[in-house]
Amino acid sequence: MRIMFSANNRTSVNGLSLLIDLLSQRGADFEPILMTSERFDSIGGYPVINSKDRGFFFKIKQKAKRRDNRFSKDNTETERLGSDSITNRDQIFNKGKKRILYIVPHFIVCFIRIIQDLIYADGILDKVKPDWIIVSDDRVGGVQLALLKKAKGRGIPIIMVSVAIQTLYKKDGFGPLLFDESRFVTNKLFDVNRFQSRKQILRIGEDERVFFPSYYYFALRCFNMAPEHPWVSGANASDCVYTYSEEVRESILSEEPGKKVIVSGLVEDDYILRNIKDSASIKLNLLEKYNLSCDDKVVLLSMPQLAEHNLVSWDIHIHNMDVLTKLLSREYGKLFVSLHPKSRKQDYEYLKKYNVTIIDEKLRDVMVAADYFFCLSNSSTTHYAGILHIPGYDLDMDCFLDYLNEESDINALGRERDISSDTFSSKSVVDYIFDELNENIK
Repeated sequence: MRIMFSANNRTSVNGLSLLIDLLSQRGADFEPILMTSERFDSIGGYPVINSKDRGFFFKIKQKAKRRDNRFSKDNTETERLGSDSITNRDQIFNKGKKRILYIVPHFIVCFIRIIQDLIYADGILDKVKPDWIIVSDDRVGGVQLALLKKAKGRGIPIIMVSVAIQTLYKKDGFGPLLFDESRFVTNKLFDVNRFQSRKQILRIGEDERVFFPSYYYFALRCFNMAPEHPWVSGANASDCVYTYSEEVRESILSEEPGKKVIVSGLVEDDYILRNIKDSASIKLNLLEKYNLSCDDKVVLLSMPQLAEHNLVSWDIHIHNMDVLTKLLSREYGKLFVSLHPKSRKQDYEYLKKYNVTIIDEKLRDVMVAADYFFCLSNSSTTHYAGILHIPGYDLDMDCFLDYLNEESDINALGRERDISSDTFSSKSVVDYIFDELNENIK
């Protein structure tokens, strides 16, 4: 049985490649092919298709982010073309003209690019002829969206598995939001974002946010490709979803009643569960590698990546991580730091002055060795820490969106973790997919 795993970013690559490994270790009879826009020739010995998607849409977003870096409230007000401060008719006309001249060429380029993506997706499906397609998200733009549309037309089952905890967006707003203009309705007179489907627009307080910029959304609409429920991952092109919580399941079913949604935990749950029995040796190897005594505690920080996600400027981020690591090393001594796949080690070398070691190992490989663990409260890793009953703090992201006070206290930056509530799902996503494979082979 041939399965195409379509990964849209580095986190997705890590999660889906782990799923391939775990299924193979179980003895599943399948042929995996991984498609990603990341530049790999092979991953774990499995064939990889580099999807030619240079991320046009995402490059536009990043360009805007680099310009503004932090889309603050002050920036927002100056970008509101329909604000009351604009009273001059010529100003209004010029703002509208500028907006139109920005949107139209972007729409044309997106329209052409979608045609290219659809042709490419057809070619990939003709070449690979997959029996299933497995994704980590069913609402991502670019080649993957074209692939899912073409797969739907051919009757190829699309399965979505959760590889990380995602923000749940609700009508009153919930969780961290990306402060970039591509997801913000910035004015009331000229912004055609207002003409998107209501399900594309999310109201957060007085603000309205859109998932796709207007030029891309309307280009997608021309091909009937715009995800119907973009703010709910799993409620779009997928036929079956394996997710990590009952809350997410209910969120998906509220938009897509009758959809097959199974609470099975994250992909890495199965892997971490296997490591528990080897936790003592994993801890000893970690301490020996970094020249520590076998009696030392392993204090682990999953480094927040707010600057990498353009939620704050690098100046703010560097200052805040300096304050955070100084606080933790003063309280706990030696500190191990694990970086996000998007992060670069050289950007955090300055922290070594605080008795900090940036580890080479993947977090999932050493998580079971931790005596204390610190991470952002919206991170997937807090899920693992709760399951493994590792004490520590879940840090509040809002505290890190502006400069921290040099004398900040750990209790003011987050809350102590409840290590009694989280449990592993009795049947993991690997179990479910392994059983499905066996059923299909029979």
